Amino acid sequence: MFHKGCIIAVIWFSLSRTLNRGQLNLDRFKFW
Repeated sequence: MFHKGCIIAVIWFSLSRTLNRGQLNLDRFKFW
């Protein structure tokens, strides 16, 4: 079983990569 902390870490890692683009980051925030 994965802990919530682990899932958040994975999502944060994905967001970090998205931050590189910047524009995509805003798109992801809107999706949330």
